[in-house]
Amino acid sequence: MSTLANQYYLKALDLYPYDLEESMENLNYALSFDQDHIGANYLMGKLHLEQLNEYESAEEYFITAMASHSENANVCMDYASLLIQLREYDRANDLLSYAKKIKGVDLSKIKVRKALIHEHKAITKRP
Repeated sequence: MSTLANQYYLKALDLYPYDLEESMENLNYALSFDQDHIGANYLMGKLHLEQLNEYESAEEYFITAMASHSENANVCMDYASLLIQLREYDRANDLLSYAKKIKGVDLSKIKVRKALIHEHKAITKRP
């Protein structure tokens, strides 16, 4: 992992969500030094999801982060939240089942997302 990529990632992390422009600039620098940097990809996905509402871009960043390190609980949780928003409940359930096996994962966060899936499904079935 590139030291410069880490430095830019940490700057972006410190700035997020208070200075989105600077945060995104630092993330772009981090990804230019290491395009597989898990933290930079995760934070960029989170920024695209929460701030820009660009769901396809967010999903691409989360997928890249998962490919770099599939045992990151934060990536799994936010990616599952994105899948729930996109109404891809089966994929979200599969991801949450996988996340249960990760050491140190907060099981209450998994249960909250599973409850959201059930709630969303119930809402869509109503006449």
